[in-house]
Amino acid sequence: MILKKCFFLSLIACFNFALNAQAAFEDLLLDKTKQMSKQFGFSEEFLDALQNCQPLTDTRLEMGVETVYEIKGYDDKNRCLLKTFAQKNGFTVTTQCAFDETDLELFTESQRSIKKSMAEATSVEEILNNEDYLTATAMMLDEERCQATRSAYDPTKELRQKLADCEPYELNITDENTNISMQVVGNQDGRCRYVVRQMRKAPPAEDLKKLLGEDRYEKIKNIMKDQTISLQCSLTENSKKKYIELLKKTAVEEGNAYDFEVLTQMQHAHGEAAKFLNSLPECEMSLNR
Repeated sequence: MILKKCFFLSLIACFNFALNAQAAFEDLLLDKTKQMSKQFGFSEEFLDALQNCQPLTDTRLEMGVETVYEIKGYDDKNRCLLKTFAQKNGFTVTTQCAFDETDLELFTESQRSIKKSMAEATSVEEILNNEDYLTATAMMLDEERCQATRSAYDPTKELRQKLADCEPYELNITDENTNISMQVVGNQDGRCRYVVRQMRKAPPAEDLKKLLGEDRYEKIKNIMKDQTISLQCSLTENSKKKYIELLKKTAVEEGNAYDFEVLTQMQHAHGEAAKFLNSLPECEMSLNR
């Protein structure tokens, strides 16, 4: 996109800018990956216990996700049982692994090496192609060693019930940088008053400075603010029913946590529901900064 905006005579200068922007983005991505690696995964104390399969539980809050790591000891087949449980906003993922002696040694050493490799890595590509990272990932994905399941997830179930009767109710879904509020206000002039607000935090200033450079950041900093997009609707009975049917499609059934197609379908369903509201003449959008 950047190159298409360049005139022929400034093509070389623009190409250099594109390369610099890409390099800055890769540096920022590497920094964020290293930060995440410090928050996620096994602690040194946990890895020490895992090496000998000594029962231990480690509970953490990692970027808003409540995560429990548990070494349960050996089973009757002399395999070490490792369980991980993570949850947020009512959605849970559980992983249970059974490692024999050889697997346990390989997995533990790989996890130790990953921490060191991430700390010393000079690019994200280097991390993703790291032999220890690939080994540990392959073991976690091996269904003979590990099983990962997700819970059923239907956060709008009660919202749909309240919306059907236009009974006052509010649902809030929050992640690290965004909060979505879906509020049924109540009946008004024969229609159902419904408000959706998406509150999004501006990217951290230090991240923008690293990505854009100090000079460019200074030029745009006044517009890079927290923002709230509001959609205020007075739904007819027909529109309300159609919207509820679209929300039903956002529900996810219990299943394999690595079935990413289901998550893609859920995201698509949310997009369709939002697109429907945006298309309604009885809905008005506003933006606040």
